[in-house]
Amino acid sequence: MTNPENTSLVSTPDPVASPQKSGYGEAMTHEEGLGPRLPQDLVDALLMSLRGVSPIGKVRCEFMPAHAEDRNLIRGEKCRLRNLASPEGLVTIPGESVRYRRDVAEILAEIASWSYSDGQTLADELLHRGIIGKRDTCHQISLRNDAMLVVATAFFVKSGHVGVLSFRGTEPANAISFLADANVEVRDLLSLGHVHGGFYRNLQALWNDIDDRISQAFDGKHGDRLTALFITGHSLGAAMAVIAAAAIFADERYARWRRAIGGIYTYGQPMVGDKEFARSCDERFGSLLFRHIYENDIVPTMPPVTAGIFKHSGSEYAGSVNGWVPREKAVRQAPTILFTLPIGAAAFVFKQFPALASIKLPYSINDHSPNGYLLAFRAAKE
Repeated sequence: MTNPENTSLVSTPDPVASPQKSGYGEAMTHEEGLGPRLPQDLVDALLMSLRGVSPIGKVRCEFMPAHAEDRNLIRGEKCRLRNLASPEGLVTIPGESVRYRRDVAEILAEIASWSYSDGQTLADELLHRGIIGKRDTCHQISLRNDAMLVVATAFFVKSGHVGVLSFRGTEPANAISFLADANVEVRDLLSLGHVHGGFYRNLQALWNDIDDRISQAFDGKHGDRLTALFITGHSLGAAMAVIAAAAIFADERYARWRRAIGGIYTYGQPMVGDKEFARSCDERFGSLLFRHIYENDIVPTMPPVTAGIFKHSGSEYAGSVNGWVPREKAVRQAPTILFTLPIGAAAFVFKQFPALASIKLPYSINDHSPNGYLLAFRAAKE
């Protein structure tokens, strides 16, 4: 997909889905304290997705935690997401940075990691971890078009006045998802610079539905009026999060969204655009963009120099089994995938053998797993 006028990610209104219906046009209903009753074709589509065989088309559906009991009492914390903002908007914590917040970073890491599952599982796991309550919602938007190399999923998680827009990353069992990552041909984005074509196309495919749902949340539909918005994602999802933020900060139609954004927190994010795009991002929302890189994760060094010159923006945080620390210099772009990928694969193999596990290589596929990112946050709390 191209955007020849460079005015917006918004395209012609999509007749397939409406806010009150599933992606297959059948009305959704909820029971008290339970998740939605799904039409059988949507159930089949979600089961296919779990098996790594995504349906061709669109799924748009809202979920609530399916557990009748309030399981978040297990950990003694309740609705942590809701508590990040007051009805009037974002609040700060004394002694914390005005912008970067470790409590937010940890919550969003959990959401980004569980965004690889379906909407029901995401809602259930967030309830179990005390991040949302049993009446909070998780809205899923998924779209696939193999011929256009589009395999995209976004979730809008809302708890009280707080919302999180989370993008799913590269699906390990989906070949089209990997081809989207490899489709590096750049696109011009709103005159901000050039961005990775595969990342851009996957975001654009979802944007009308995202715009519709979040605009309704700002208007106070479907519950409390939205006053705080966070954006997150891991891997491909992290790249989509940055492009989404760029669109929001470049288009005046999203002025009220900008005032509510509390941060863009990404994990294992690849480089998204060229130097001009990175500079535009830093100027508009660089103080709100926080990139997390665990150990020697190979993905943040991608795309390689052989695919063109790309650059990171925002602040970088380095993670390890000892927690997270800010890093002044951004990770460098890898020279070529022919050099870095074999090293990254070797690092994965070394991790499987105790005698070799202590050997540190400069690139690692193993370090890209969401498990490592969550491990670093758990270490930071100890």
